[in-house]
Amino acid sequence: MAVAFWHSKCPNCRGFGRLFVRKERARGILHIQCDRCGISWRLPHEFILDRSLDSQEKSFDGRTVESELATKDDIDNAGWRVPLNPDLPIFWWKNCPTCEQGRLVVLKKIDGSLCLECEECYAVFADPESADRLQRLAEFDVEGTNASKQEIEDAGWGRCTFQESRY
Repeated sequence: MAVAFWHSKCPNCRGFGRLFVRKERARGILHIQCDRCGISWRLPHEFILDRSLDSQEKSFDGRTVESELATKDDIDNAGWRVPLNPDLPIFWWKNCPTCEQGRLVVLKKIDGSLCLECEECYAVFADPESADRLQRLAEFDVEGTNASKQEIEDAGWGRCTFQESRY
């Protein structure tokens, strides 16, 4: 069974799809593609700027490309950081106070600090107290990875009960 790595939820289909990391078979170039609507982006940050490839997985020069799921080695060799690690559980606290639909997932940011990010609207909170006060951070869709149970405890967030889940 192959492990599939994905970057985030797809903004094109309102978060119903996930942006999987794929590799072109011919040239070995990585891109992310939604498993639901099929839209692709060449680089992980481009979906924020909405520089999408078309839904038929075209490269920039208009050629249709065949691709496969990227491996961990492919991703590491390309220097990409993939926020969500399918091998680790996620910990979430409660439903988002902003959209009232998504769960607030605990992420470990690149700088090592933790935050809560909504899976649906991508609202980001510095800590549970900030979420209770609806004090969102200016950040949107932070780059990070799954926080471990130990990291959550070390951050002093012990007053909250976090649920464990897997994607």
